[in-house]
Amino acid sequence: MTRNLKVAFSALLALMAFGAMAAQASANDTVDLTDNESAVLTGEQEGLHKFSVGGVTVQCTTATFAGTVKEEAEITSVHPEYAGCTLSGAESIGLTVDTEGCTYDFYSETTDNGSGKTDAPVDITCDAEEGSGDIRLTGACELRVPAEQGKTHGVSYKNLTEHGPNKDKDAVTVTATVAGLEATSTGGLGCFLVGLGNKQKTYTTASYVGNTEVTGYIDEDNLGTPDVFEHGALADFRINTAPDA
Repeated sequence: MTRNLKVAFSALLALMAFGAMAAQASANDTVDLTDNESAVLTGEQEGLHKFSVGGVTVQCTTATFAGTVKEEAEITSVHPEYAGCTLSGAESIGLTVDTEGCTYDFYSETTDNGSGKTDAPVDITCDAEEGSGDIRLTGACELRVPAEQGKTHGVSYKNLTEHGPNKDKDAVTVTATVAGLEATSTGGLGCFLVGLGNKQKTYTTASYVGNTEVTGYIDEDNLGTPDVFEHGALADFRINTAPDA
């Protein structure tokens, strides 16, 4: 009887320790805004952002991101906008990227990506009442990137210390090397001419690459309107799992 009680007590202690470790891990895999409950985020690309499908690459000279995030959030959602997009190798062929109603949802936690390495996943969310319900690249050929593809790995973070004019704030560099995305070419003559064939085809090996520097601004009223705080006070923005630059 005494032995059984000892075993039960030991098991209880182990469960309590496991629970404490899990809670600690959960707290560490979150956004850190220091003394702020929320922040407005703005992101600007470093170099070109590229989307590739079926051997064709679309590159954009301007990629901006905006959103809001709360302290200890496990997911950071930002709305992307693109400009200056052309076909790589055929820069005279321009494309428009429609992201109305869509966000990229970045997970703070880094997990095994299936190849023995760890990184963070990202998902796409689109509101069909605000836009088309997907991301569309239109020009000579139309490409559609659907939402709700599930967590797709390939994102890494690096905290930038001594950020801002006073070198006293933190920001984050987000590096995306995401593969295995789904995208559909709608077909037609334009798609045929760029090398994607004249029939509608869905690819599951599309990829997205690009680096972005994300800065936080104080969101005193939780308004969630980035342009209001365009010249506002900087806020700390860190990902707890990320290394410092």
